[in-house]
Amino acid sequence: MWAVARVYSGMSARASRSFATKELLSVSDVRKGMILRMEDKYCQVKDWQQHKQGRGAASFHLTWDELETGKEQMRKFGAGVRFTKVEPDRQSLQVMYVKGSGSEEKIVVLADEDYNELEIPLARFHGSKIDEGATVTLWKDDEEIVKVTVKH
Repeated sequence: MWAVARVYSGMSARASRSFATKELLSVSDVRKGMILRMEDKYCQVKDWQQHKQGRGAASFHLTWDELETGKEQMRKFGAGVRFTKVEPDRQSLQVMYVKGSGSEEKIVVLADEDYNELEIPLARFHGSKIDEGATVTLWKDDEEIVKVTVKH
C-alpha cells in the first residue's frame, strides 16, 4: 500500500487526469443546466417542466440548446424516457490566432499551458467575438468537444 502511495505522490498534477463521467438518467431527474446526450448530440437543458392532467401519466417539456450548433429546441417526452447525462472535463486554453479568410472556413488556433496547439472551427464559438489572447474554456467528453465558451 505504501509503495502505491509513493508512486502517486511523485506524479505531477498534470499527469493525474480526470475523465468525463456519464450516467443514465430518467427524464424526471433532468434539471436546468445539465448536459445531456440526445440522439448523438450534446445538449444543455435550459428549461424543464412537468405536466400532469388528472389521473393521466406525467409528461415532461424540455427546452435545450444543441451545443454544436447553438440552436434552441423544445420537445415533450413521456415519463419512461431516459437520457445520458454527461459531466465533461474542462480545460482552459488561450487563443493564439484565427486562420483562414474569404470563403475558406476559419479556424481558431488555441494553446494550452504547455503550448500544445488545438484547432477548432470558428462556427463552434456561435458568434462570440474572438480576440487573440482571450481565454477559452473547452468542455470535453473523452476526446470529443462538447462545449466552447469564451471569457472576455
